[in-house]
Amino acid sequence: GFRAASDRANDDPARRAELDERLSALRRLLDRYGPSEDRLIAHRATLDAEILALEDDEDATENADAAVATSEAELLKTGAELDAARTREGCKLAKKVQAELRQLGMEHAEFSIALVQNAGAGVIERAQISGPSTVEYLLRANVGHAEKPLAVAASGGEAARIALALRAALSSTLDVPVLVFDEIESAVGSRLGEVVARCLRTISRQRQVLAANVELLVIVC
Repeated sequence: GFRAASDRANDDPARRAELDERLSALRRLLDRYGPSEDRLIAHRATLDAEILALEDDEDATENADAAVATSEAELLKTGAELDAARTREGCKLAKKVQAELRQLGMEHAEFSIALVQNAGAGVIERAQISGPSTVEYLLRANVGHAEKPLAVAASGGEAARIALALRAALSSTLDVPVLVFDEIESAVGSRLGEVVARCLRTISRQRQVLAANVELLVIVC
């Protein structure tokens, strides 16, 4: 048998070259993972097991990617619904606050509520405990002024009156037992002082009110 196979290989140069290459590859494998054939076979079994484990990991990764994609889609949908609801309610609240500001002597001020998208490249990065956006209060203090964030545009007295207007507009739903106002009397004359005091008195029927102004407190009480 072996002699016959050797004779056939000698008669076929291509076949002989193939056998020589396979023998050379086998020697290299034995030199690296041998020296015995049993150790080489055992190493092959180890590699087969590792390949199966990698295939399982790949399947798990694909399943995880699919789960993440589903979660991102749900998060995007929920975030859009939240933003839409906030936009609707923000418009309603801004109109109420605007009306209160008219009564508090800020006739030319324009108050609005905007949603600012959170920073981040993806849906998950933008998602925070408050949602995909942050609520920002904006104020145009006078005609011709640029609309700016409330913290930048309002003076101390204006901020206090806007806070009063917000709390008056939310008085039926605001779950805060004590309200504190500072500098609410700033740039307020006698006429507006009475208006501010009446507003404080209305709120004080449902909440404890503290104001850094003795005269207003006397009127409220």
